Amino acid sequence: MKRVQTLLKKLEELAEIENKTALDIDLMLDYTRVLYADLLETKSRINFNNNIQVQNIPESPKTHNKVEEQPFEPDKTEPITLYVSTSVKDIRSHIGINDKYLFIEELFANNKPEYDNAVKTLNSFDNIVDAKKWIDLELSSKYKWNKDSETTIAFYDTVKSFFSDI
Repeated sequence: MKRVQTLLKKLEELAEIENKTALDIDLMLDYTRVLYADLLETKSRINFNNNIQVQNIPESPKTHNKVEEQPFEPDKTEPITLYVSTSVKDIRSHIGINDKYLFIEELFANNKPEYDNAVKTLNSFDNIVDAKKWIDLELSSKYKWNKDSETTIAFYDTVKSFFSDI
């Protein structure tokens, strides 16, 4: 978990900054979000196998009489297998902090809300074909992206990487 080490390093650096700016805090939040997404992905790969035991709890008495405590007797049935899926597909987990600010500046004309809406929309697609069509029709034409620029290519590569992982 190299990102944990990076996050700790960044937290130490942030602690040493006397006059923290909103950008410093936003960067730290983004590092944390990426780590959180990684942890959710790791958790989704784990299947939980637990014995679930239910204890009957006596109803509360209508009077204030003392209730006898009943000893706990586990159910003798077969264990229940739970499969917990916390899979959260989020393209943000594929976008590094530097790329995020590069994309916002160069591809979205410094319009962070538009970038956030684009990310939200990309997360809603189930496949790369539909996502690319939407990017070409909505984003590339609106912001007049140069298809040969390194930033545009990096954005498409990020989207491709995201959809190859889901």
